[in-house]
Amino acid sequence: QCLGCQIILMTFMAVQIYNWPWKAPILNVVDMVICFLLAILVVVAGFYVPVASGGLLTFFEIFSLVLFAVLFGVAGIMILASVLALFYRAAIGSQSELKIMTVGRTPPPKQIALELFDAIGALAGKST
Repeated sequence: QCLGCQIILMTFMAVQIYNWPWKAPILNVVDMVICFLLAILVVVAGFYVPVASGGLLTFFEIFSLVLFAVLFGVAGIMILASVLALFYRAAIGSQSELKIMTVGRTPPPKQIALELFDAIGALAGKST
């Protein structure tokens, strides 16, 4: 069962990293981190099945607690950023967007247009 869960979580994470389905980059990063932490948590929980004891049990309990804390911390930061974005009222992807939501500042539209024009020109040059 643990192996099945790992295969599902790792497949989902690989597809999610490849496609980056969310519009805001931070959502993709948070989704990947949470999926990764859940995969580690499944492995750690698997050690409880044959009932660990002694120092090993203590290690797994502390490690599980740390994983849960990081998992809830990441989710909590994302919830806080989302609530702040509601009050900040900037369009997602605009130049006035919160840095945390776009994982940095978005380039100016003129720069994006020039880079797109150059890329199209390079592609057109390769096709002839």
